[in-house]
Formats: sequence, structure tokens, C-alpha cells
Amino acid sequence: MQPSDTLFVGRSELAGLMRSTDWTQTAVGAPDHWPQSVRAIVRLMQRNALRLQKLVNALLDFSRFEAGRIEASFEPVEIGR
Repeated sequence: MQPSDTLFVGRSELAGLMRSTDWTQTAVGAPDHWPQSVRAIVRLMQRNALRLQKLVNALLDFSRFEAGRIEASFEPVEIGR
């Protein structure tokens, strides 16, 4: 497995965009030749982008709930199992 195969994993739009980019035509070159420090930063950026996306989606859901466009559904759950 090439190092770039594990760098842009996931189904997020960001990961897809990064996989589709021809990195050989950029100043940073192909991901297979990136130093480990650059790979770590890219992974950190991907994780933070996903966290931000989840936060924005939660805020949008809350906004829809406040506006009355969606309703909450409450169901009993067993927590102790």
C-alpha cells in the first residue's frame, strides 16, 4: 500500500477532492514524497474539517428545530446495557 493510499481516506468531500487532485503538478509534489510532518498536518486538517462539518450540521439541525421545521422524537432507551 502506498503512503498516499492511507492519506486521503474517507468519504468526505474534502478527502475526495484531495484524492482527485493531481499533486504532481503542484509545488508540494506527489503525496508519496511528502515528509511525515506534512502527512501529519494533512491528517490533522482532515480530522478538524470533519469535526467542523459535524458541528455546523448540528447547529443547522438546532436552527431547524428552533424554527419549527423539524420535531424531536423521544424514545426510551436502556442505558445500563
